[in-house]
Order: sequence, then structure tokens, then C-alpha cells
Amino acid sequence: MFKESVTLTIQRPRDLAFEALTDFEKLAEVVKSKVTVERVPDSPKKGVGAAYRIQTTMAAVEPIRCETTEWEPPRLAAFRLDIKDLPTTVSLQFEECVGGTRLTAEVCMEPKSVMYKMMLPMLSQKLKEEKARAVKELEDRFDATA
Repeated sequence: MFKESVTLTIQRPRDLAFEALTDFEKLAEVVKSKVTVERVPDSPKKGVGAAYRIQTTMAAVEPIRCETTEWEPPRLAAFRLDIKDLPTTVSLQFEECVGGTRLTAEVCMEPKSVMYKMMLPMLSQKLKEEKARAVKELEDRFDATA
């Protein structure tokens, strides 16, 4: 299993930070050149059971189904990403702090296939690189500090 986390302070009230980072349709508008998001029909828009298909335009991969598994606004949101042979979870914890909201994001990947197990060092390096890019985008968008 591989885990990676990041903690940063977002200079926004907790409820606004939660809303901004858990609304996939709005997030897709921000990064529309990189990601498309489509809500799964008959799933709720928000809360446990809400499900989306996420497609990246940067790689030729199948769309990923993302389902909300925990929903406690404005404190916690967790998601399961259905990636073949690579079950992945993402949790976002929001805590009030001086200067706004402390966000702790954690990604856990559990490779099931031999191929993903062999690729884990490369995947972990790529995830660390993506983490740095994502932190920079959050810092720019929300006046956040890591």
C-alpha cells in the first residue's frame, strides 16, 4: 500500500473551503482543459453515494468512477476511486485554524496486480510530483500555505 498526504492552510472559512474542494462539477470548470467530470445518473449530487465519472485529457486512460464514501460537512469528505487493479481512496479533512482552514488531504493506493505492484515506485514518484503541482495550484487559488 502507498500513502501520501499533504497539509496546508487555506485562507478561507472552513465551510467555503469545504464547498470549493468537494464540488467536482465546479472544480472541473477550473481545470476544464485537463479534466472532464460527469455525474453518474441517478446518484445524488452531494453526500454519501454521490458518484462521478472523471476523465483526464492528459492520458489515454479509461474514465475513473469516483464515489463519495464519507460526508460530514464542513469537516470531512472521503472518496473511492475505482481504478482497475489499483483501488484508491482520497480523504479531505478540514479544521478551523488561525488564518482560515487547515486542509489535510490523504491519498491511499493499494495495487492488486503484479504490474501495479512493480510500478508502485514510479507511481509514488509521479504522485509526489503531482502533489507539488496541486499544492501550488491551491496556494495560487486560495492564498493557501503549505
